[in-house]
Amino acid sequence: MDWTPEQAAIIRHPLGAHALVHAAPGAGKTTTLVGRVARLVEKADVERIRVVMFNKAIQETFAERLERAGIAGVKVTTFDALGLEVLGRAQRQGLLSRPLEVVANGTQEWAQSIFRKYRGKIERSDDIADAVRFWKAHMVPPQRAECEDTPQLVEAYRDVEDLRAGGATLRIDFPDMVYTAVAVLRKHPCLLGAIDHFLIDEFQDINPARVELLQRLIHDQTALMAVGDADQAIY
Repeated sequence: MDWTPEQAAIIRHPLGAHALVHAAPGAGKTTTLVGRVARLVEKADVERIRVVMFNKAIQETFAERLERAGIAGVKVTTFDALGLEVLGRAQRQGLLSRPLEVVANGTQEWAQSIFRKYRGKIERSDDIADAVRFWKAHMVPPQRAECEDTPQLVEAYRDVEDLRAGGATLRIDFPDMVYTAVAVLRKHPCLLGAIDHFLIDEFQDINPARVELLQRLIHDQTALMAVGDADQAIY
């Protein structure tokens, strides 16, 4: 493979050092990241390497690229799946108060269930769901949530959480995966063992909850390579 000087610098970056990589469109980011993973696999324990992609489609595509390159054993995941992995490990170790239950689109359903209580005060149930997602992305629990323009959204957030938590299982939707995993890791660190290398794609779209998840999964010697393009940020 004929690498550009920039691509070669990324691939050959010192293994124990952090890196922030600006990847503009058309820069060959995916191919370069495959090359970087190939180099890590030569030098590091594959079980202590994690690649985190923005969504499931990109994660599956990158995993296929690694497979075609003959690279096996490296976990390619998303932030939500990483949070769910933490929760699954916590459940197996008996650290959760109740069995875990994943409820797809649960946030939307719970918001719709309590919306009638706020009809005339909150315009749409989607406003409740969006607020819940925002606060959880910023690790803001109901008791710390604030909304000056529509204070009823804070009350609705409490009701959504009461509805979600009320039952025999610990129900989680996608917004809860990282949010709840971080809460667990605050009490029980290092649940996934030592991770020596993190490669994070689309880093420009990271939020505070995901940042804290990373912080609680790394150790002093973990090397993090963050790849992104601020001009493509969605937030």
